[in-house]
Amino acid sequence: QNVILSLDSVISDRSFNNLRISFTREDVAFANPWYNNNGADFAAQRSGNVQQSYQTYTLGVNDVAQDRINDSLQFDDTFSLYVPDWKGDHDMRIGMHYSKRDEIFNNSGGANGTFSFPNDLGFDPNVDASYPAYFSFRAFGPSGSANFDFPSNNVFGIFFQDDWQPMENLTLNLGIRYDSESIT
Repeated sequence: QNVILSLDSVISDRSFNNLRISFTREDVAFANPWYNNNGADFAAQRSGNVQQSYQTYTLGVNDVAQDRINDSLQFDDTFSLYVPDWKGDHDMRIGMHYSKRDEIFNNSGGANGTFSFPNDLGFDPNVDASYPAYFSFRAFGPSGSANFDFPSNNVFGIFFQDDWQPMENLTLNLGIRYDSESIT
């Protein structure tokens, strides 16, 4: 989902301002159909059949079950000014940028467990070589899945740029930018 608001303002025949506000939400799943179709949570993955991983094929519910929501809010403002005949022509821009990004991550992978077999024999309780080499699962605390609310990422930046043309066949691009990032 993406929502963008942009406002362009002509202030004079030599100045212009662009204001842009945007919000983006990404809801991404890296998961098997069982997880996605049965609630997309720890209980859904735990209720799936145990995965049986053989050398060349796999049976049961895949143990990959992750989803993530990324939210991003961004604010940009740029003011442009054209100044002719001031020791050449100047096309100047000054602006600022602010963005805040949040992420919620859920990892219920491995909740159903996986038997890993060293061959393709298929399980037979009377044949030692058909037993799994190991069993793995992801243990979770009392709340079930491992949900993580990551810290917010905040970015602030300001800049100044001047495309200065002191002569008809020479343009100098001059600029300075400062960015600051914080994790809260």
